[in-house]
Amino acid sequence: PLVKVMALMLAPKYKQVEQGRFASAGSCSIFVKYFPQPMKIFKYIAELDCFVLDPAYKRKAKTLGIDGWEAFAWIGRFLDGDNDMGEHWLDNWNHRARSRKRAEAMGYDEGELLIVVPQRFVDGRDGPLHTDAERKRFWTDLMKSLDLSEGTIAAEAKRHQRKQRRSAKHEKEWAKRKHIPISPTVLAISEPFRKLREKNATIK
Repeated sequence: PLVKVMALMLAPKYKQVEQGRFASAGSCSIFVKYFPQPMKIFKYIAELDCFVLDPAYKRKAKTLGIDGWEAFAWIGRFLDGDNDMGEHWLDNWNHRARSRKRAEAMGYDEGELLIVVPQRFVDGRDGPLHTDAERKRFWTDLMKSLDLSEGTIAAEAKRHQRKQRRSAKHEKEWAKRKHIPISPTVLAISEPFRKLREKNATIK
C-alpha cells in the first residue's frame, strides 16, 4: 500500500520531468530515488558504423543540465580512470567529416556522430595487447550495451552544476580583481618595463 501511495504521489512529478519542466538535477532526486531506471546511453547506426546519443538519454541529460559535448564527455572521464583527459575519448572530428554526406542523407548532423577510433584507446604504457580491430569491436560492444541508472546520471548532473557554479564564482572574483587599485610601489616597478616594451614595439 505504501509503495502504491508513493507512486500516486510522484506520478505528476514524473510526468513533469519527462516533459522537461524541471531544469535542475535536484528537482527529480525524489523520483530517481524511488524509481531508478537504467537508461540506454548510445544508439548505434550500422550504416555509418558509429553512434549518436540515444534520444531518451539526450532529452533527460539536457533536462538535468548536461548538454552538448558534456553529455558524453563525463562518461569518458570515468572510463579513463576518472581523469580529465578521458573527456576526449570521442573527439574524432576528422572521422566525422568523412561521414558527413552519408549522415546528412540519413538525417543526422555531422556534430552528432560518435565514432570509435581504436587508436584512441591505447596508452602504450604496457601494451597494446590487442589489435585495432579487437579494440574497436570491444568498445563498440561496450557502447551498444552501456546502460546507466537515472540516479547515476542525476548525481553527475549535480556535480556538473556545482562545478559550473564554482567556475562562475571564480570568474566573478577574477573580474573584481581587475579593478583593484594598483599600489604606487607596483606602478613604480612596472613603469620601466612598460617603457621598454613600447620602445621595442617601435623598433619592430
